[in-house]
Amino acid sequence: MLCGILQSRSVVPLALTVSSAVSAAETRRVVVQDVCCEVKAATPDGSIVLGAAGVRGHVLQVIDASTKALYHVQRFPDPVKHIAVASDGSKCAVATASSTYLINLKTGAIESVLEDVIGAVAFSDDATRLGVLGHIAGVPAERARGRSLANLGVYDLPKGKWLATTDTPIVVPSATAFDGQRVVAYGVGGCPHCRAPHWFHCDVRLDIGSGAAQITRGAGQSGGSAQRKVFVDYSLPTVIAKNREDLKRATAACHALFENCGTDRPWVAERYTDKFAALAEADTVRFAVNRGRRGNQLTAVVTCHRDGRVTLSDPVRTNQQVWPCGSHLVTKWGHNIIDIPTQKRLFDVPRISEALEGHFRWILFSEQSCVVRDNGWVVYRPDSPDPFCRAPAMSWDSTRLHMGLVAVSPDGMLLAADDLARPPRIHLLRTSTGEWVADLMTPMGKQTTDDGHFPRRGCIRMEFDRTGKQLAVLTHWNLTSTAGSDELCVFDADTGTLLYLQQGDIGNTLCGLNGRFLVASAVFDASTGWGTRLQIEEAMRASDVSTLRGDRILVETRVGDAYILDSGTGEVLDSWVAGSAYPHSHPDSPRRFAVQWGGRALVRNLGYRSAVEILDLSKLEVLLTIHPVLLDDTIGLVMFTPDGYWDATPKAERSVRVFDGCRPCTGEETAQRRRPTVIRERLAAVAN
Repeated sequence: MLCGILQSRSVVPLALTVSSAVSAAETRRVVVQDVCCEVKAATPDGSIVLGAAGVRGHVLQVIDASTKALYHVQRFPDPVKHIAVASDGSKCAVATASSTYLINLKTGAIESVLEDVIGAVAFSDDATRLGVLGHIAGVPAERARGRSLANLGVYDLPKGKWLATTDTPIVVPSATAFDGQRVVAYGVGGCPHCRAPHWFHCDVRLDIGSGAAQITRGAGQSGGSAQRKVFVDYSLPTVIAKNREDLKRATAACHALFENCGTDRPWVAERYTDKFAALAEADTVRFAVNRGRRGNQLTAVVTCHRDGRVTLSDPVRTNQQVWPCGSHLVTKWGHNIIDIPTQKRLFDVPRISEALEGHFRWILFSEQSCVVRDNGWVVYRPDSPDPFCRAPAMSWDSTRLHMGLVAVSPDGMLLAADDLARPPRIHLLRTSTGEWVADLMTPMGKQTTDDGHFPRRGCIRMEFDRTGKQLAVLTHWNLTSTAGSDELCVFDADTGTLLYLQQGDIGNTLCGLNGRFLVASAVFDASTGWGTRLQIEEAMRASDVSTLRGDRILVETRVGDAYILDSGTGEVLDSWVAGSAYPHSHPDSPRRFAVQWGGRALVRNLGYRSAVEILDLSKLEVLLTIHPVLLDDTIGLVMFTPDGYWDATPKAERSVRVFDGCRPCTGEETAQRRRPTVIRERLAAVAN
């Protein structure tokens, strides 16, 4: 069943797994009535509407139009691309960016997963066959102009096998539908993203019985450059046009159902933005939640105490990201750094000087400090007796400034800044004195090219390890016009001594761990060398933690995915969509999780309506989901467990619906499931 609002799931194997032990007799679940989705499918009569929600569209919402209830909410490992629903509303197919899931809408059970099957999907009239236009596992796909051509196939659901498949000239799949014993596919072929008219509309009809395919439009029209032209015939095949009209009517009906939720449609009026930041302290963990309409964003701080209590601060209006800084959760408002929720001004950000007008200015947050570049560097440590420190100016080639040229130690006591003068070097600043204490040069930076010049540096990543005792520098050097080389250097942060050097093809990602680093997709220790290789790519942030069942590495990627991996084997134990992609892949974006209470609990952002999950790190079981809801001009909280116990702040209880399977529970049954003591006891158990 679909337990609660969002379930933890593993990506190996690629299937959703129930992350809490729920007995067969215990089928109740809590669904927060928080509708905000892009409608993607509906039954012909509009009685059931399905859509994708979340920052990357990775959450399925199923709406019962007759009761105006949101009765299924399910998170997937990847963004939802296409949804199809059976005409009788009995099941749906959800095609994500990696696989297709078959879900029974009567029971909520995931009946099967078609791994590595991606594309536009459709059910036959009797819901026994599934049509897929896109990528089909095991079926070879041709390539044209660097892009894979889509395959068209029909899958027999009861027998679990493909009945017929064919290749197509389609590059961008749009829709597919059954027309009797044929399945019709529609899309765009050629080169659709080219400015020149090198694309065309294409229809393909596949006969299920014989396996014969007929191309009815676009065949042979993408030949040589002299023959390429744009096809302005936008008429759709009749069966696909009918399906689109059904979807338009269902979408309009869904809008009408919730027209009283605000001044406009709720999925338009309320826009979720990712403003999660967390602070883990000795007895509490605090994190930010935000909700709002039409750019009028409200942000509040939720505090989970060691004794199991959950408290909510008064919301404040914010228009910027939220960062952890010292013992504060802060936001930028104009030239001020504001503490949330006290609204106290902590620090005035210096204005850009005339010498830097038109150039990028750094505002960099670490866990214990805020660093601003303004004709030099200003370091602010809010919990220090002397919170301000201004560093002397350096020689900068301001036209080549880019992100990644500054690193701050976790305690805010050290700052490393890259100077692009010739020869290039790295300045190390001790923030307690405001003086540069060391100039670091990498071995390759001391070399000269054949013409006597220093080589040009292509890219750089600098990271302190989590202890702040080591600084790793990853650079790429253009040695000649045709050749280049990566260079990994690890320095002692106190003395500037070079501890390790490696040159060659290394990669372009670097993250700091406890006494070691994550370089590309492998763990690296300056004293022991290369270690475990992780089963992920493009890591942006990483942390390691010890649990009762072994050491774990927590990783965030550039696109917003997050993973829990076994530190010894590199195996993926759990993964989730944590949020949208980092702005410009900026390493300063706040972490989307916090480890608390000696590594026993993980507080993680889910990238959906500012919902947050508390996970038992040892058992990888969800303890509690905290879902903020918008209440007129304030924020409320709904808290619930995977087995259907819940609690809420005043007025937020009106957003709670409890279901027994697909049957809505009565008001009395819902009230009986309100158990604040259960929630408190479970939190206290993992905290202590």
